[in-house]
Amino acid sequence: MNYTDSQLVALFKALGDPTRLRIIRLFFDQKMLCVTQIAKQCSISLPSASQHLKILEHAQLVQKERIGKLMCYRFCKKDAFVNKALNLTKHIECV
Repeated sequence: MNYTDSQLVALFKALGDPTRLRIIRLFFDQKMLCVTQIAKQCSISLPSASQHLKILEHAQLVQKERIGKLMCYRFCKKDAFVNKALNLTKHIECV
């Protein structure tokens, strides 16, 4: 896939934040997560989780789906460039 400059900026902005990177890493083990699960697992507030997810959605890394009253997300980037970048993060410890 070829990226425009603005798409690359959004992608790197999304992956450049430790909390958002931690959120993306959650999807390595689980296909779908609700905002409440993400907030709990990352020890952040619900509004903060929603804000981070909005940025990840803008970068087209996650896709949201409403399930009843819950807003849930799934990782949706099936792209060699992104997958290589994310695979590198498996070997880096986030603090």
